[in-house]
Amino acid sequence: MIKLEQDQGFTLLEVVISLAIFSLAIGALYPIFSSTHGRLVEANARAIGISLVSSILEEQLLLADWKNFPKEGSRNGWDWNASVEAFPHETDTEIAAGSLLKLVVAAETSAGRRDAPVVFHRIVWVPEG
Repeated sequence: MIKLEQDQGFTLLEVVISLAIFSLAIGALYPIFSSTHGRLVEANARAIGISLVSSILEEQLLLADWKNFPKEGSRNGWDWNASVEAFPHETDTEIAAGSLLKLVVAAETSAGRRDAPVVFHRIVWVPEG
């Protein structure tokens, strides 16, 4: 009779047990991956909002049309508004040459998420003449 050498390899039971352990480990790590993805999406949306508000603020500074405020609009899935207020130490509420103004630009996503709005403030000197 010919003796067969013992086969080298894994039995079906060993493979099933190792797959079960691997599945449990992946299942335990899934919530970490899921929450990380959500945070990346929020961070990306926030970066877009910051870029948008910065752009709108610079546009308003270039236009320097201080009498036609407040302004509002929508761009790239964000609703924004810009307002001008007399700087707190100014006694005049009228926007006049030679005064300080506080330009405020705020934006909120219009996609239905509950992200905090992005708000920029800039103190502006309105020169005379």
